[in-house]
Amino acid sequence: MHVAILGTYPPTRCGIATFTADVERSLLINGATVTVVPVECDGSPSADSIERDDPASYLAAARHLNAIGCDVVLVEHEFGIFGGPSGSHLMGFVDALEIPVVITLHTVLPNFSPDQSRVVQAMCARAAGVTVFTNSARQLLLEQELVPAHLVHIVAHGAPTELFEAIETVDSRKGFGLPPGVPVMSTFGLLSDGKGIETAIEAMALLSERLPDLHYVVAGRTHPEIVKREGERYRHGLADLVAERGLENRVVFADKFLDLEELASLLAISDLVCTPYRGEQQSVSGVLTFALAAGCPIVSTPYRYARDVLAEGAGVIVDFGDVEGYADAIFDLLSEEGGAAARLAARRASTALEWPTVGAAILNVLATAAPPVPVLASPRPSVAAQLIPTLGGASVPAEYSTNVTCGTSHLLVLCDDTGMLQHGHLRMARHEEGYCVDDAGRMLPIATQLAASTGDGSWALVAARLIAYLRAANRDGGGAAAGGSMRNFMSYDRRWLDEPHGGDHVGRAVWGLGEVVAQNGLFAEEASFLLDEIVPAISPSWPTRTIAYAALGLAAAATTEPRRDEDLDRLSPAFHTWTPSPDPDWSWCEQRLSYDNARIAETLIRVGSRLGDEDLVDNGVVLLRWLERLCRRGEHYRFPGHRGLSDVRQLGWSGDEQPLEAAAHADAHAAWLGISGERSSRSAIERSWSWFLGNNRLAEPMCDLTIGAGFDGLCASGVNRNCGAESTIALHRCQLTRMSVLTTEVAETVTDRNGRVHWYAPAIDDL
Repeated sequence: MHVAILGTYPPTRCGIATFTADVERSLLINGATVTVVPVECDGSPSADSIERDDPASYLAAARHLNAIGCDVVLVEHEFGIFGGPSGSHLMGFVDALEIPVVITLHTVLPNFSPDQSRVVQAMCARAAGVTVFTNSARQLLLEQELVPAHLVHIVAHGAPTELFEAIETVDSRKGFGLPPGVPVMSTFGLLSDGKGIETAIEAMALLSERLPDLHYVVAGRTHPEIVKREGERYRHGLADLVAERGLENRVVFADKFLDLEELASLLAISDLVCTPYRGEQQSVSGVLTFALAAGCPIVSTPYRYARDVLAEGAGVIVDFGDVEGYADAIFDLLSEEGGAAARLAARRASTALEWPTVGAAILNVLATAAPPVPVLASPRPSVAAQLIPTLGGASVPAEYSTNVTCGTSHLLVLCDDTGMLQHGHLRMARHEEGYCVDDAGRMLPIATQLAASTGDGSWALVAARLIAYLRAANRDGGGAAAGGSMRNFMSYDRRWLDEPHGGDHVGRAVWGLGEVVAQNGLFAEEASFLLDEIVPAISPSWPTRTIAYAALGLAAAATTEPRRDEDLDRLSPAFHTWTPSPDPDWSWCEQRLSYDNARIAETLIRVGSRLGDEDLVDNGVVLLRWLERLCRRGEHYRFPGHRGLSDVRQLGWSGDEQPLEAAAHADAHAAWLGISGERSSRSAIERSWSWFLGNNRLAEPMCDLTIGAGFDGLCASGVNRNCGAESTIALHRCQLTRMSVLTTEVAETVTDRNGRVHWYAPAIDDL
């Protein structure tokens, strides 16, 4: 694989440059071909580099990578290293690429500025994958809905193999001007006032009686951007503080950027490492990573990365500004008992940090992002030629029997006494991934329908637990008073993992509850009560899919509770903005297809028919017609993949097909079939269902029918056979949609909420 890496690079001296060089070496060790495109600030860009503040150089570099045959581009992203507001010049590079791009986010904040959020979201929308260093960074991205969950990978920050090796310490001590035998603590890296080194110096002063021979090495140059703005003010201030505390003979300033050999020597003589940083939001620290690799105990302030990697005891975390606490932590870790335990924990934590191991993990992510060979026709044309009539004129390849139903045991595997587990490893549930509102909302109406149709009390129990989970997510999120905020993610030990926030999970909760109300059976009263708590906060300004999910629930609920029409009326300004583009090559209402795309068309059709608004219905049909033409490949579908799509010519390169697209496509056609009787929509529903059975571009089954488990994705050349909640729910929803079409007569006319009769002329019969 030929990988291009974009980032700062030696001889530039900063953490990202060191990281880029380390990634390069780790990929080379793992057999990749690597081209580095350095970001420079010297005003002299070339075809294979970028000048930070020159937008044209970003475009030139992208064209260069397109031309030399790279398979994938890896961007080392940090806001400070790219030009433009919040590094926005980088978007010119990303947009000009004709090959997949993977983004490594070195900084992930709980609240990006509007400019930062815009840049991150735009980058990630174009990315085939995003890597972060810790689970908390991943959670922050998901909470802010900046990246779809399936695109985010956790890859550890690596450490050089040299740090794992034993080093002779006598010469190392001499090199830093330290006497033999004294305890040593250290800090290294580029200096700036955010490093909080004053805290460590003040703590050392408090320890003068208990540890009179403690020495402190502060190694590193002042950050070059700081030098440009204010010179060496910070370093001089630290020196003044050392003098005021009488520590001149015990604090050593090494005013240099340490090379790897020098860094290994420093860590070899360090009894502990200090990272007293001031910023709580720091999502990665090379200093802390390297200290762990060398087996050094750490005293740190509670920034995010430290909380993640020190959780198993490799150090002590002290509150910001707590000098006395910092001093006590240093004293404890320099004791024989405390230091030994922390060193052992650090060694355990370091096992996955060696760069060759991390390089293999990076290469695995890059391999999933590399473009597949586009396949736009069935790989088995003889199958597509064998057509049989089924279901009102629908046709699918003969070897895919559609007169089958799927079992339900895998649904019970995923549903436990808390909610519905999100993910699976093959056909097993992955408890470590916990639960989410999204899946509880989607599963709830399926559970109540199964309870009603089978008489099996276990499904009533599942439904009760799911609705209780939704209630807890809303109540713990503050309910309607909190502006539509709900929690979403819960760990297996029943701890909420996110703060209350709005988003798709709120819409999906309303959707599931609304369908339970429409069933007018088990838990309809409880669902209606919970809708009354959530719905008042829903706003027409919410994101498109969030509104679409909520509107589907409200339109369903309105069939038994007409008062829900008032909420649909309130949201109608949003629906009228979802208008098809006049561009015949791109008739969609958005600039990019992302996920669950047919739900937008379905919403317009269902809401329009409910409100008697034929303009909405017409817009929904136009969108559905365009999606049908885009996805139809003979007698099977090729749905837009997980990477998204902004150019119809790139459908074959859009990534893994997701089961929820097939289910959404079937539901959208069911909505139109219900008011038009259009035979081609019957065919489309059958074709969507047969996609799960193997009527797809790889002729591979996408489910295990025996247990009712849906596979997670149709990949470039095979199937992701993990059976998570989203894919399994999509399988069952698609089956239920198909069965409802088999057993229901389609009305020739539709009566809206005001009693007006509508007849909708067929509009998709040419497909």
